[in-house]
Amino acid sequence: MEEDNLILEEFNVEDNNDNSSFHIDRYVADNNNALKKSLEQRSIIAHKDEIVSSNEIQNIIGVTDIDNSYAILFYDRKNNYGIACNTNSDNKVEMLKEMINKLGNEKLIIEYSIIVGYQLVEQNDYSGYNDLLYYLEVYSPNNIDFIPNNTEIKPKKCKNKNAYEFAFDLVNSTIVSDDLFD
Repeated sequence: MEEDNLILEEFNVEDNNDNSSFHIDRYVADNNNALKKSLEQRSIIAHKDEIVSSNEIQNIIGVTDIDNSYAILFYDRKNNYGIACNTNSDNKVEMLKEMINKLGNEKLIIEYSIIVGYQLVEQNDYSGYNDLLYYLEVYSPNNIDFIPNNTEIKPKKCKNKNAYEFAFDLVNSTIVSDDLFD
């Protein structure tokens, strides 16, 4: 009970004050804004025809504007490292090869996810997805074992766009899309 009074004093709220919910709501909103800002600072997001790689500071990786394109995520769980891209149908194989080359020569187990764009899903067009799976097998070097990602990545629909987006916390192996994107 004494602890509750301390919390209320911290919010400048009294039990009989009609504005108490306003102060608490503002406190929650301020904390949500601080969380979002922290996530933004720790994230690196791929846009159209772009490949991004995580680093020590930016350990949240994601892709936005996945419309008539594909998002590819490579995740090295052991090293908390990721590479992501947003690629269209015309350059998907070249970008996949470039992503594989970024992994280097050491022995790795890489979890992958391929997300089909919103508009392609609406058109029931999964041919590019099958192509990417095929080329992932064809271009896989001997030092890398590609396996499907253990964490299911369900992309979020972009606000005011017919596209998807997602953000993945590499350290905690969790989806943070709802916390990062409005």
